Amino acid sequence: MSRRTTAVLVVEDDPSIRKMIITALEMEGYRPSGVADTQAALAHIRHRRPDLIITDYHLPGEDGLELLRSLQNQGYGDIPALVISADVRPPDLPAGSFIPKPFDLDAI
Repeated sequence: MSRRTTAVLVVEDDPSIRKMIITALEMEGYRPSGVADTQAALAHIRHRRPDLIITDYHLPGEDGLELLRSLQNQGYGDIPALVISADVRPPDLPAGSFIPKPFDLDAI
């Protein structure tokens, strides 16, 4: 799959961080879109399934791990995901699926 056809969903409640990630992905040739919370992410995924999800751990309402659990329960558990957080690495994440904040955009 080429970058030009790779759809990436960015789930981040901080608008400036969300825009920064989306802009960086666009500059690299990806097709990113962004939402601010778990419910918007689930609605987006039902409408347009992404190839990758980048989600913040701390979101309003349900957190990023709850989003991943919901995806698993709804049959979308095969979508690769990266979790970003300023906190310590959340438990139960597979190796290579966590990026600590602040981060270099090259890490994504």
